[in-house]
Amino acid sequence: MTTEYTENFRLNLPDFRMGPWHDLINTNTVTIDELLLSVLQGVDTRPWTNNTLFSVGMTAVDTVDNTFWVCSVTHTSAAVPTTFAQDRAAHPTYWARVVVGVAPRGEWKNSTHYLPNDMVSSAPQGVVAVCITEHTSSPAPATIRTDQAYWSFIIDSQATLHANFIVYDNTGSGVAATNVQTALDLTFSNDATNKANTTTNTNNIASLTTRMTNNENLDTTQSANITTNTANIASVTGRVATLENAGYITDAPYDDKQYARRNHAWSVVAPPSGISTINISDTPPANPLDNTFWLESDSGALFVRYNDGDGSQWIGVSGGGGATTGYVDTGDQLRVAKAGDTMTGDLHINKSAPSIFLDKTDAAGVAIYGTVAGSMRWRMSLGNTTAESGSNAGCDFAILGYSDAGVSLGVPALLLRRDSGNAQFLGSVTVGIGGSTGTYYFGNTSTKYLNYDGTNFNLVGGGLIAGNINAGQLLASNNVVSAVTTTTGAYQFGTSYTKYLTFDGTNFNLVGGSLIVAANIIGTELKTQSNTTDGIVRFGSAGTNYLWYTGGVFTLNGGGLIINSTVTATGHACRAGLSGAYSGNYFNLNQPGVALWIDTTNVGNITVTSDYRIKKDVLDLPGMWDTVKGLRPIKYTQAEFSPPSHVKLKVEEALKARKEAEEKGEAPPPVKPDGDGIEPMFPADDIERWGFIAHELQATLIPTAATGVKDSPDHIQSPNPFTIIAALTKALQEAMTRIEVLESKIV
Repeated sequence: MTTEYTENFRLNLPDFRMGPWHDLINTNTVTIDELLLSVLQGVDTRPWTNNTLFSVGMTAVDTVDNTFWVCSVTHTSAAVPTTFAQDRAAHPTYWARVVVGVAPRGEWKNSTHYLPNDMVSSAPQGVVAVCITEHTSSPAPATIRTDQAYWSFIIDSQATLHANFIVYDNTGSGVAATNVQTALDLTFSNDATNKANTTTNTNNIASLTTRMTNNENLDTTQSANITTNTANIASVTGRVATLENAGYITDAPYDDKQYARRNHAWSVVAPPSGISTINISDTPPANPLDNTFWLESDSGALFVRYNDGDGSQWIGVSGGGGATTGYVDTGDQLRVAKAGDTMTGDLHINKSAPSIFLDKTDAAGVAIYGTVAGSMRWRMSLGNTTAESGSNAGCDFAILGYSDAGVSLGVPALLLRRDSGNAQFLGSVTVGIGGSTGTYYFGNTSTKYLNYDGTNFNLVGGGLIAGNINAGQLLASNNVVSAVTTTTGAYQFGTSYTKYLTFDGTNFNLVGGSLIVAANIIGTELKTQSNTTDGIVRFGSAGTNYLWYTGGVFTLNGGGLIINSTVTATGHACRAGLSGAYSGNYFNLNQPGVALWIDTTNVGNITVTSDYRIKKDVLDLPGMWDTVKGLRPIKYTQAEFSPPSHVKLKVEEALKARKEAEEKGEAPPPVKPDGDGIEPMFPADDIERWGFIAHELQATLIPTAATGVKDSPDHIQSPNPFTIIAALTKALQEAMTRIEVLESKIV
């Protein structure tokens, strides 16, 4: 007979068709018994003693309470008279308790140390309990009920028997309840519901009875109203018939004549002989007759409608007659009304010291307008809408231009401030239009002025000394200001308007020529540009040494760059070797751990430190047998992926490049605002690889088993090899120990 064996412990697999198979069964039983004993007692089990070396994995028995403990840290036990319990309390990490089932501890006692799975009984309290939390019981006169939070009561003779523990047979009732408590709750709940429904129904019946009585009373009232309405209709019908027979009379005519109603018609009533009609109103009467009087109710002025043969007009007669003083008809061709009329001729004022007064009555501006065919072109404000705030501020003089469409251009071309007398111009101020020279005068003595003689600027009579700006310096003891707005300005040179120095609110721009400086240039920012995005700065007269910016890259030609301080940069361009083309990605290194960043994504650490000098709280790893069994080694191929932060960065760069390309008239890059067209940080391939999932390592081992966290927008997780190696090494050591034990038992 050939006997087969199990793979791990070589247990016999008997063939029951052949004998003697019972011997094989007996052998298996003995082997299993030995294995169980080794598991329950440990490989090396002994009573704990003082001054004894205990190694990791050894099992010691506390002879005081007969509990089993496994050594977690190699050490030498304490000297006499220290007990095992005292030594464990002083070094809690040295031992781990081994519990197999429950540990009977007899009658519960005060001030006694109990461990999980200890079983006790308390006759005075009628309790049998199992410990669930390690603790020391409370001192007398406390009972086990005082420490009930640390125990699970298996038997409690003092506990109240609840109805929900009594089984209820619902076969007859058909309800869902299966215990007495639930059945009673359903009964009381249904009874309360029925009582509430009965009360509601009673109230509803009473309400319906009342409503029925009200409807009957309403029917009687409505019958009486119908009778009354029938009589009223008959009466109205008769009155309508009477009016229809009498005929309809329209309103009297409105033509300043007097009318009277007679026999259902209007008749003109002539005034008495020698008396004219007098109209009283705040506006002139419509269609007035000649020789008619009008008393203006607002002013009390009296007018007569006078016809001089050329036409009719209102003539003021109040105060003894004379010229019109209170009103001019808009149809009068010889005079202009107070409002609404338009003059068709020129206005001439011929008198000594003639004046025109424009008196505003509110915060609105005082203005004179110039138009072309009714479309606005200029407005001269003799006091604009700027509020007067004291100290002569506000109500300033301004000249404002309008567009061809008659729309305000917004900023005044000229603004004179009333408080300071300062003048502000929207555009350039040019002198010497008739030639190539010009002079600005300051004050009224003609001794202080700025003169341009066709070659140089000369400031005379003040603190600014100016020579040839091509060869010297510009020195000023005060400010020189040219302003288009509050933040921009320009200086024009010559009459062609092609050579000027402007400030656009951010930068100075010199147009029409070069700037030659014999001394140093000191400033916050120096810009040169050949177009809106590129520029070059040359050093020396040969023109071969220069710093050039184009296409988003600075190029230094003609020499090296020496930096004697820290270099700060967004990143370092990536390329393969020394001659490979630069990619669109940049890398940075950061401490601690020498973290490698590609653009805005952390892709892991380059080095892992292991020097003992940077470690503390060093302890041996606990058992890793089950932990390593939980690891999931995988094989995989690389998928295409770009972190969200990488996509965002590349889209921003592409949009900037697109704008620059459009300004240059070039073709835009293929990247779209949604990220389509971006070269992925990790391109897909079909190369087989082996490894782990980073966040699974963190879940199975510890968080530092990999960098970052799952689904981070700016971090690509990488495993920590040392953490994985440590776990695998510990599990291998455990496996080696088990193998050696099994080998020692095989004869």
